[in-house]
Amino acid sequence: SADPLPSAGAETDEPDRVPRAEPPALSGPGQGVGSIDAPPIVDRVGTIPKHPILDFPKRRLSAIRQIVVHHSGFPSHVTPHAMAESLVLDQLATDGTEPGLPYHFVVQVDGTVEQIHDLSVACHSTQDGHDSIVAVCLAGTFSQGINPTPLQLEHAGHLIAWLLQTCYLSEADIAGHRDVDPFEEVCPGEEWSKGHNWGQTLRYHVSRHLSGNPADALPVS
Repeated sequence: SADPLPSAGAETDEPDRVPRAEPPALSGPGQGVGSIDAPPIVDRVGTIPKHPILDFPKRRLSAIRQIVVHHSGFPSHVTPHAMAESLVLDQLATDGTEPGLPYHFVVQVDGTVEQIHDLSVACHSTQDGHDSIVAVCLAGTFSQGINPTPLQLEHAGHLIAWLLQTCYLSEADIAGHRDVDPFEEVCPGEEWSKGHNWGQTLRYHVSRHLSGNPADALPVS
């Protein structure tokens, strides 16, 4: 597999990659003061199938205003490469306009975090405001009682906490896909905000990283 991406603050000499900014000190309700290390990240940027002609637009990192959570809509074992391949073939067959997989990060059931696009890429993962969001996808289709694994939620929480810090955002800037897209009824899952309410569990993991207590354990029912 590809080498993990460098931690926040590291530079890259690739011309189309965005150097990761030195993370700011945290402040605000529920946030500690300090620096959150980036989680281990597998670099898939540039290796995932995409449309042969179309490209996602670029943006300034200062345009980022929100972290939006998705589920993949595929069985959890389907890799980002296979997801993208399926999407691109479908777009070519239907003259679609989606350039590729519309997520910046995919979190697997074992907690592995894979980066699909640089943060400078504006993914079309919501109907509106795609230039202002970072799209975090949890692998799987979360319906009919199927929800993210504890490891997915724990590692997604770490990732999102680091993104909030890096992008100067707060916990209030986390949303599910259907919370921001009036045309979406399910994503990121039927029990995102009711029933199992795994969105609340995800926010718990984000909060404990922001507060500087990542070792705290959460009992899993």
